[in-house]
Amino acid sequence: MATIAWPDRRADIIAGLAVLVTLRAHSLMPWPGLTEAVHWLVDDTHWDQLPPLRDIGTILASASEADATTETIQPLLAILDELGPAEPDVARG
Repeated sequence: MATIAWPDRRADIIAGLAVLVTLRAHSLMPWPGLTEAVHWLVDDTHWDQLPPLRDIGTILASASEADATTETIQPLLAILDELGPAEPDVARG
């Protein structure tokens, strides 16, 4: 396997992907949940703006991993685009 410069970030990516494949509608969300998965897969990587291919050697090990990651996150990105930007939670006093 290729040397990964950021193994902790890679672990977050793997955890985020695991969340996506284990989500169940209308179930209690354990930690980590969808929010964390989006954070790890989109916010931390900028894969909504830049291709995963650029992260080979830092987070991903190969072009095939980058291609699989792209295919996996495309539906998530489509949903996020449809939802639009999130408003911050309003503190209630």
